[in-house]
Amino acid sequence: MKLNCILFLTAIVASQACPYLGYSVGGDNPHGVDNEGGDAAAPCDDEETATSPGRSLRGHAEEGNRELQRGRGRGGRGRGGRGRGGRRSRSDSSSSGGSSENEDPVVVEAFDTAGLAIPAAQAEFSALVDDRDRLGPQLVRLGFHDCVVQCDGCIDMENVDNRGLDDIIDFLEPFVTKYSQHLTRPDVWALASMVAAETMQPSSDDGPIEFVFEYIGREECDGDVKLGPSRELPSVHETTPTLLDYFDRNFNFTAQAATAIMGAHTLGRLRERNSGLVDGRWVPNETRLDNQFLQRVENGNFDKHQTDSGQYVWRFDGNNNNNNRNLQRRRRGRRGRGGFGNRGGRTFFLNADLALAYDFTGAIDELGEVTCSFDGTDDNDGAAACAIAETAGDLERYADDNRAWLIDFRDAYEKMVTNGYGSGDLQLVTG
Repeated sequence: MKLNCILFLTAIVASQACPYLGYSVGGDNPHGVDNEGGDAAAPCDDEETATSPGRSLRGHAEEGNRELQRGRGRGGRGRGGRGRGGRRSRSDSSSSGGSSENEDPVVVEAFDTAGLAIPAAQAEFSALVDDRDRLGPQLVRLGFHDCVVQCDGCIDMENVDNRGLDDIIDFLEPFVTKYSQHLTRPDVWALASMVAAETMQPSSDDGPIEFVFEYIGREECDGDVKLGPSRELPSVHETTPTLLDYFDRNFNFTAQAATAIMGAHTLGRLRERNSGLVDGRWVPNETRLDNQFLQRVENGNFDKHQTDSGQYVWRFDGNNNNNNRNLQRRRRGRRGRGGFGNRGGRTFFLNADLALAYDFTGAIDELGEVTCSFDGTDDNDGAAACAIAETAGDLERYADDNRAWLIDFRDAYEKMVTNGYGSGDLQLVTG
C-alpha cells in the first residue's frame, strides 16, 4: 500500500496528536488533537482498474496509482497539486477537514465493482498523505476509536476522549460520498487507516509488511456520525490485568495482540490542554511506525513525574543506566541494550504504557503514583519490586525484532478493522 505517497504519515492528528489509543484520565484524552494546515490534494477522477480478491493494499494502490497517472486531463500530484476534479488544496481551505465554498461538489464515482473502487481510493489516500506530513496517525487513531466494540462509522464527539476526531471525520466525508456505491463509511475509514499504517513503516531490505483489506460491508450506525454510541476507552492508569481485560472485552484480543497494538504509541504526542497531564512525546520520530516505543518501554530509564494536575506519569531519561534495565536482568539475567534513543526532554510515558513491562496491581493509587520499585534503586527506595507483567516476554521479543512486531501489529490491526462482525457478516472483496 505504499502507493505513490510515501505515507499519509503523520505526527498524528494533523498537527500532532495521538495514535488510535484514546487513553482517558478523568474523561480527558491525553493525546494532542489540534489540526494545523497542510496541503490537501484533491481527489482524482480515477479510472477503473481490475484487481483480485485478497490483494495487498500495496498491490491495489500501485494499480490505482497507475490509473491516476493515465487519467484524462489530471493535474499534477505534487504538494498542493489539484486533480481533474478541481478540489482545492488544503492551503486554500479554511479548515483541515471541511471543504471550501469554492470547491467543486463531490459526486459519487462510478465503478463496476468494489474491487475496482478500492485501488483508486488507496491511490488517492496515499497521494494525499504524501502531500501532508501529519495525516497518517490521525487516520490510525480514527480507525481505533471507530472499532471499539464494532466498526460502524460513528464517533461520540460528546465523549472528551474523542476530542479532535471531528476534523478527520469531516476530511474523509467527501471520500465517503465518492466511493459510496460500493463502500460504507466504516469501510472507507478502515481502508484509509490501513493505508496509513502500512505506508508509515520504515524502509526495509526485506520489503514492507503488507496489510490486506479483504472485507467490505461494515454497517453504518443510525443517526449523526458525530453522535455515535458511547464506548469505553482505556485509562492512563491501567495495570497489566485491567489493560488486557479492556482489549479482551472490546476487541477479543489476546495478550500478544494487545501488546502488539499498543506499539502504535510510537506515533503522536501528549497534549496537556487535552488531559491535564503534560506536553510531550513517546519517541523522537513520531511519524514512523516502528518498534522504538516498545524498545523504550522495555529498556528505558524512567523518573516519576507529578503533573500540575496531581496525576503521575513517567519521564523518559535515556536507556540502560539504572532502573528499567532490570526488566531484562530480572527476566533473563543479562544487561539490556542501548543506543537507540536520546535522553530527557519532553518525553513521557503513561502507567498503561509501562504496564507492558511491569504489573502495578496493588501498587498504584488513584492519581497514578506507583509505590513498587523497578529494581530497588528508583524513586521508591526500599519499596518491594514491581511484578513482571505477563506481556514482558512479547514486549522483549518485539523490542528486539521490528519486523516480528510489524507482522503481529498488522495481524492485530486487520482483526481490529473487522471488529464486531461474525463469520458471513462481511463481504469478501472480489474483482
